Amino acid sequence: MDITFFIGGISGGGAERVCCNCANYLAKQNHDVTILTMSETMNAYGVHPEVRLVSLLKESERSNKIKDNSLRYVRLKRYVSDHSLDTYVVMLPITISLLLHFRKLIRGKIIASERNDPLSGSRLSKKLMKHYAKYADAWVFQTSDAAKWYDGMVEKAEIIPNAINPDFIRPVYVGKREKSIVAAGRLSEQKNFKLLLDAFAVVTRQYPEYTLRIFGKGPLEDELKAYAQTLGVAEKTEFMGYVSNMPEQLEKASMFVLSSNYEGMPNALMEAMAMGLPCISTDCPAGGSAFLIKDGENGLLVPVADKDSMIAAMQRILRDDSFAVSLGDNARKVIDRLSPENIYSQWERFIMDVVRS
Repeated sequence: MDITFFIGGISGGGAERVCCNCANYLAKQNHDVTILTMSETMNAYGVHPEVRLVSLLKESERSNKIKDNSLRYVRLKRYVSDHSLDTYVVMLPITISLLLHFRKLIRGKIIASERNDPLSGSRLSKKLMKHYAKYADAWVFQTSDAAKWYDGMVEKAEIIPNAINPDFIRPVYVGKREKSIVAAGRLSEQKNFKLLLDAFAVVTRQYPEYTLRIFGKGPLEDELKAYAQTLGVAEKTEFMGYVSNMPEQLEKASMFVLSSNYEGMPNALMEAMAMGLPCISTDCPAGGSAFLIKDGENGLLVPVADKDSMIAAMQRILRDDSFAVSLGDNARKVIDRLSPENIYSQWERFIMDVVRS
């Protein structure tokens, strides 16, 4: 099959990782695969040599927003007019809306994929999705909760969760763990790292030997550092930025915490579970954390933005070593459900089904 993935860029992000990994898998199965991006960006995830990379706007062509978007619009129209494909797979609201705008010009099927909580989108984003959703031939959702938002707008759909990054599928660390609590994600409002800092500021009074390490970059970095200072935990909190050896950074930690207000299918949580860490997550929409964690068995779920529940969950893990080990051991079983081979073969079967229908 001839398949084009369409996405904003591949310089980082959960949807971008799924796009690259799925494209790589399909290329290995001898499909003809292209990744079409809105802009020329750094490739953060590695692309199979048989996958073509095409950008609507090269870095050297950047001018201003109006000219840049005009070029993208004209070139996308030309691309879909000139190419007769079996299918497009498109992710994220802007690119979904843009591609479906050209539905009448496209020869082949369009599979759109929602990668986050639909309710978290802007008013404009939700309006566009409601307008264009019916023009896709099929949809892929990460959770059933996300799919519910599209009830009545979508005829053919499949629930396919994310696959675990293969780099995190490795023998579990054996040895003394570092006294560190870790978190990872874009430093943005969505991830609600202030909740984690609030909880850590209380937990550290009882467990002063522990440090908090937050991996990632984002617009709230300076604000979060100042907030840690205000709480009196700046000296025990490390903002690690992006690192190239995340599995090694994670494997010795004492626990992983996801404090988000909303998520699609949280990759960082999946990866920490695969590494055998005891994990805590907010039970946030659109249900990805609840899909991954059975509370008290392979992790702990706490209500969104509930500081007291977060504190209690962190304390429970830190005071009971055997419980922490049990959570981590059970968490690793997520590998059986979400191996790359399992998940991307589901994508391949669904794409083939849509094309043949």
